[in-house]
Amino acid sequence: MDSNAALEYQTFKIPYETLNKQFRETQKSLGRQRARIQDAKNLLDTKLTAEKPITLDEVAAPLAEFKNRVSMMDSLIEKAYEEQADGLHDLQHRAHYLHTGVDGSLTSIEQWMWDKERVDRLVLQHLLRCGHLETARAFAEKTGLGRLCDISIFEKADLVEKSLLNGQTGPCLEWLHEHRSRLRRLTSTFETEIRSHDVMELVREGRRLEALKYVRRFLAQSLQEGNEKIRKLMAAIACGVESKAFRELDSPKGWEELVRLFRMENARIYQLPEQSIFSACLQTGICAHKTPSCAPNANPNCIACDTTVHTLAADLPFANVSNSKLLCGLTGEPLDEKNVPMMLESGRVYGEKAVLQLREGDYIRCPRTNTKTHVKQLARLFIL
Repeated sequence: MDSNAALEYQTFKIPYETLNKQFRETQKSLGRQRARIQDAKNLLDTKLTAEKPITLDEVAAPLAEFKNRVSMMDSLIEKAYEEQADGLHDLQHRAHYLHTGVDGSLTSIEQWMWDKERVDRLVLQHLLRCGHLETARAFAEKTGLGRLCDISIFEKADLVEKSLLNGQTGPCLEWLHEHRSRLRRLTSTFETEIRSHDVMELVREGRRLEALKYVRRFLAQSLQEGNEKIRKLMAAIACGVESKAFRELDSPKGWEELVRLFRMENARIYQLPEQSIFSACLQTGICAHKTPSCAPNANPNCIACDTTVHTLAADLPFANVSNSKLLCGLTGEPLDEKNVPMMLESGRVYGEKAVLQLREGDYIRCPRTNTKTHVKQLARLFIL
């Protein structure tokens, strides 16, 4: 995959999925409205084709209903056009912005500024994915990149997360209803988790009869499919809060787990990867420097040896390097034809650039052994 396509996936995927959702909803709404117009037309035709004469008053009501439904259709089409036009303009703006940064027409300084904005956008998207909405808003206001990062989508998600942490499932159920068709295609079980949690709360409050009715209304299909969790839920309803089934289902971090599941499902709806692009880029960069010899503060010139970064690198794989690379122990720069390795009398090897820094007249002082080597005694190394 092209690097720009990989880095800008979220930039285009969210508005595209939003536009696709608006189109599908509009299509369904227009279909329902068309059926209502057809019903009104059939009623009007029945009145007009009747064998017996009819008065103006008798046809006035069906005609008014027909005109009202046509007017509603016009309003629906106008509203859908405005919403989808805004979505298309947003996509066009982002496409133009991306094309400007990758077509090679920018000067070196303009390209550097555009690349910096890209990093800022990746950081902003990462903040939004992690739920740090206030920080993301402040960062978007400072950088002026809010239009490119779909903050409104994550604001809606934040409202659902806060309601779940407050022990309320109402906003989450509304979100489930809004995205029901999409979640069904993804074979999501998130609604079952939310409904099960509602049942658990009813049982906890001693309202077991209401809990049973709730299961029959919303979880009947899962019960018929033999879902093991729903079976335990029925046992909890039957035996109450002191039962083994209730204790197995009851989790002290139940609401936090629902928030985690919600974030996963929200990302799946927009076909986003589990991790943000910023997180993936950061881990890739760390992996490129990580070697088996990396340890905290082992090499000040190694990124993976930094105390903070080494913690992040703990579970990451080592760099896949087919050829070894030698680095100067003083400057940390590669030893190659542009920085040839030179050996002192002490046996220490440094790059040519480091030797120039260590030179004191006709002698080179070794920073590790504090011994001096005459420049004529320097030996150039050749590595096969």
